[in-house]
Amino acid sequence: MPTQLQDQLFLKPSEVARRLSLDRSTVYRWMDDGTLPSVWVGPQSRRIPAGALATYLQRRQPGSEERERSEIAELIERVTRSPSKASSEFKHETGLSPEEFSDRWRQGAIEDTPQNTRLALRALALRSVRAAEGQPA
Repeated sequence: MPTQLQDQLFLKPSEVARRLSLDRSTVYRWMDDGTLPSVWVGPQSRRIPAGALATYLQRRQPGSEERERSEIAELIERVTRSPSKASSEFKHETGLSPEEFSDRWRQGAIEDTPQNTRLALRALALRSVRAAEGQPA
């Protein structure tokens, strides 16, 4: 990958620290605890995908927590209104049943990204609704 392109897609922890007016140790702690996703680019070097930083900053915007709660409530309401349709849509979208997806996600076979977390929430909601209806999960 050309250096210029790589520099545009990934940021050094020191660059993130400078952009956010933080100490580098805070950025490293966030990378260690998963607050800020990072990738290893060498035996002792990590980089932060620019998209991950943008997502992190977006989540910190005022009202974003409330929007996320609203999205989750809407997702659960959609699932409970028509579980068979929601399950069919889920399988079409992911290629996996809700049970397969949530099991693989829990095992770490599916990357823990914000998008996949939302899919896991849908899968778990579908499993819960099926269990409440007495259908096999």
